[in-house]
Amino acid sequence: MIYKKLSSLSEISKAQISKILNSCSGLKDLVLDPKIIKPLERICGIRWLKANYVEKIFKLEDNIPNSSNPQFYFIYTSLSTLKKLLQQIRLRLKNDATVADMYHIVIIPRFLYVFENMLEEMGLFGVVKLYSLQWQPLHLDRGILSLEIPNLYRRLFVQHDLSLLPIYAKSLWHLYFVIGKPRFHFALGAHSISVLKQLDTLYENLPNTDKVEADCGAVIMLDRNVDYVSALLTPSTYTALLNEVYGRCN
Repeated sequence: MIYKKLSSLSEISKAQISKILNSCSGLKDLVLDPKIIKPLERICGIRWLKANYVEKIFKLEDNIPNSSNPQFYFIYTSLSTLKKLLQQIRLRLKNDATVADMYHIVIIPRFLYVFENMLEEMGLFGVVKLYSLQWQPLHLDRGILSLEIPNLYRRLFVQHDLSLLPIYAKSLWHLYFVIGKPRFHFALGAHSISVLKQLDTLYENLPNTDKVEADCGAVIMLDRNVDYVSALLTPSTYTALLNEVYGRCN
């Protein structure tokens, strides 16, 4: 039963994407960062996108597509990627007249305030619209969820950039609306403890799930820098290892 509920997370993500796409009426084009294509395929297919008036789909390359339709660019939270894209848009605008609601940039999982500053510096504030899209955890396989956000380890543990840390708490908060809030949480590591504190803050300021009984009894959060072993496991997860050794998986 819980696995069917986890599969329903993609429907929530579809609703989020649909709201963004429908902010602009009529036909539109999608321009996707190549790294986003596979995760997006797990959320929605071509038929669903066509039903939301997406006419053409392009890969993000060195030149932006030549199209008269409004364009929605899907990129990850990356200052360098955004800067390169804005330079392409500004170059196009030098040759073509500005069309209202033409350029929309959807940033996964969230855009930072420095991005808006960059729009102002490049003279594109009000011409290019920014959106945040924090899609729900993707149900990759039985009992395996992933946010599919690249370079989070580098950001958190190498660059010590905590700007994306809140997405973990928000993802758990959304997840608990589907499976219920577990009675027990355990965190090991500075970042995991911080996520728990942020989760408590969300519960204080935002609505709680009305689900009485949770489908999950406990949640254990570990910082990667205190749990490198699991990345080296042949079956990939501790649950799979227990099943491999003891012959039971629950």
